[in-house]
Amino acid sequence: MATTPKQKILVVMTTGTNDPLKTELAVLTGFGLMKNGHDVDFLQMGEAGSIIDEDMLRACNGYGLPPITKFLDDPIMQAATWYV
Repeated sequence: MATTPKQKILVVMTTGTNDPLKTELAVLTGFGLMKNGHDVDFLQMGEAGSIIDEDMLRACNGYGLPPITKFLDDPIMQAATWYV
């Protein structure tokens, strides 16, 4: 079975507290990519500026998704770089 080569990926976040579902989906996407062995960075721009403070980001829980803290506290997320 062929494996996908490791890629460098930038997740662009344009929502913050104004749309917690999209915000958490962006984090979940990056988390899933990192779990599959890719290098992931996050870029926060526009409304995502409201979640520069990590406490604000942790408050963004999308309806129907597990708590965002579950993903942010995973050791694999420590490798991600966050740009503003």
